[in-house]
Amino acid sequence: MEISEKEFIQMKSEINRLTRMNEALVAVEVEKVPAVGLFKGVAINNTYEVETANAEHGHLDLGRYVLPANQYYRLDNRGYIRSDMKDVPMTHELHDMLRSLTLAAFGTKKNIGLQTRQDQDEAVKLYQALRMVWVEAYRERLDRVTE
Repeated sequence: MEISEKEFIQMKSEINRLTRMNEALVAVEVEKVPAVGLFKGVAINNTYEVETANAEHGHLDLGRYVLPANQYYRLDNRGYIRSDMKDVPMTHELHDMLRSLTLAAFGTKKNIGLQTRQDQDEAVKLYQALRMVWVEAYRERLDRVTE
């Protein structure tokens, strides 16, 4: 089977195009941050926001808990009752929730599912924004229940 010079040139052109696309994809993959440490440094359990909010309301010893529930009462269908600690999320659980919500916005469940460095950067910014919204709501609630 013989191919014409025109077909040969077209095939060579297609091979060159595919090679350039492959090189571009490899460059994007190299540009990614390791997925394991994506939220390191911005994670809510790596900040003092919860501990500071708790300390401002007189609960220094409960900093690792999101809500110092053994100091506060929660409202249920019987009125205000004392909370027990099994109902209280820890800060690492809060981080997992914020991380899951952030990744869901990008259509993935794992950090490695973020395809480009730009996606990773945007995910970190979204996580920080969600964290700040949560911290503000938490502070407002502490202000309200300690009045």
